[in-house]
Amino acid sequence: MNQRVALRARLGLWLWRHGLAWPLAAGLLAAAAVVGWDARRLPQPTLQVVAPRQSAAPSAAIDDAQALAAFRQILVPAEEATALVRRLVTLTQPELAWQSAEFAQADDAAPGVLRLQVTVPVSGRYGEVRGALQRALLQMPQLSLDQVRLEREAQAGSPLQARLRFSLWLRAPGAK
Repeated sequence: MNQRVALRARLGLWLWRHGLAWPLAAGLLAAAAVVGWDARRLPQPTLQVVAPRQSAAPSAAIDDAQALAAFRQILVPAEEATALVRRLVTLTQPELAWQSAEFAQADDAAPGVLRLQVTVPVSGRYGEVRGALQRALLQMPQLSLDQVRLEREAQAGSPLQARLRFSLWLRAPGAK
């Protein structure tokens, strides 16, 4: 009887010192081991080799061609690039202070598609930058935002310095 009381006192003292986390963790570990052991006894699924369907590749090519045709329909001719850049400036100008812009033409687009990259350093508050970007992206389907780099000086209340890289997607000259 004294041994039971002593064992119970030791267990109570151990739980008081170390808390219930260790016994609970040990119980969960034991339960996971039992579940894992039972899972090993379940029958393993067998793999079956199925021959690919022959009609899958042509339909994928047709879908890609239709998607590219639909994409080209929203593009404006490359001759209107200046007007699109002005529209981008107009859409973002109230909130963003444009300082300068760098332009580069990329040749990695699909045939008949021209990409004009515009890199702009701007300054403003975060909410204003985000709102201007959202408005421009919603109103210009030919525009994509490729990169955003944000910097802020350590001073509280200082404006956010951002470097934005846009892509204007245009229809290449001579493309339908």
